[in-house]
Amino acid sequence: MKKCSKYNLPEKYETIEFNKQNVCNICLSNDFKNENINWDERKKTI
Repeated sequence: MKKCSKYNLPEKYETIEFNKQNVCNICLSNDFKNENINWDERKKTI
């Protein structure tokens, strides 16, 4: 079974895709959210 090289997610997820570095789209999306969204500020707007 293929797994993500970053967080070791298995390929069993329905929408998972891997890039050339064997990192999945789920991990990349999670990293993007953690790096580019200020969650403390976001909580204040709710």
